[in-house]
Amino acid sequence: MDVSLNQLLTKEPLKLNDRPGGRTADPGSIKAKEIQVHRTPNFLDYIMEGCDLTISVAVDFTASNKNIDDPVSLHHLSDAQQNQYQLAMASIGAVILDYDHDKKVGAMGFGAIVPGAEEASHCFPLKLDLGPGEYNVDGLQGLMDAYRDSISKAKLYGPTNFQNVIDQQALMAKECQKSAYHILMILTDGDITDKQETIAAIVRASKVPMSIIIIGVGEEDFEEMDILDSDKGMLEDESGNKAVRDIVQFVPFKQHPSADELESNLLRELPGQLLGYMWANKRTPGSWKDTVFSLPEGEWFKAQ
Repeated sequence: MDVSLNQLLTKEPLKLNDRPGGRTADPGSIKAKEIQVHRTPNFLDYIMEGCDLTISVAVDFTASNKNIDDPVSLHHLSDAQQNQYQLAMASIGAVILDYDHDKKVGAMGFGAIVPGAEEASHCFPLKLDLGPGEYNVDGLQGLMDAYRDSISKAKLYGPTNFQNVIDQQALMAKECQKSAYHILMILTDGDITDKQETIAAIVRASKVPMSIIIIGVGEEDFEEMDILDSDKGMLEDESGNKAVRDIVQFVPFKQHPSADELESNLLRELPGQLLGYMWANKRTPGSWKDTVFSLPEGEWFKAQ
């Protein structure tokens, strides 16, 4: 017999069909005594139920970008067109901010000597007048304004270290008081210097509700980034600790020249990463209380 879910939910008797070639006058009927609908929450279920996507952007201020006054500098500022850093910020920021109620953006820089300092900082607020530990700016325009101001005042230096900005984002994710999943977008022009420290930071961050999107600007081959984007297996640090899930995606800017293509590729892995965290931690959308749902592994749970 063919039957729909709506027919079963009526709990009315449903007539059976005779077997092919059979001659039974009345094959009988069946009636559903009890029905349970098991649902698997998807990405939109969490978003529609109030899970914010919050974004932080960490910008590479290392000297390999070249002085901003040089027209070939990746940080060169022009009224005629945006540089690659600005284009990348605009593409991903505009999309993700639609899913964040307060529209705040964590704006960080790394690899520069900021005004008043004598040594390079590997995690500083792009809005240079913010206090220690303060990174938020208002929306995409606040991010762009902070970037233009800081790139004009800070001294590009180095090296290219990711650990500090990853640890800072993981701390903000842990301390966040709202229902949110956090995205750290790292914009960089070259391979990392602190490879093992970065791997250890990613392993730690894999336990909190966050993802890392690394965008490679410029013409480098970014060989090390493919290692961090652990599509072939979970990252493992030097102490043998393994990441509990894949949270890194690497996207080379030069392979996605249009804004639409860049946005599409930047968000390709994010839904699966968010679901991986929610399912692993048995978190359900807010209104699913007393709803029976199934996790992808096939194990059954009841929402608490």
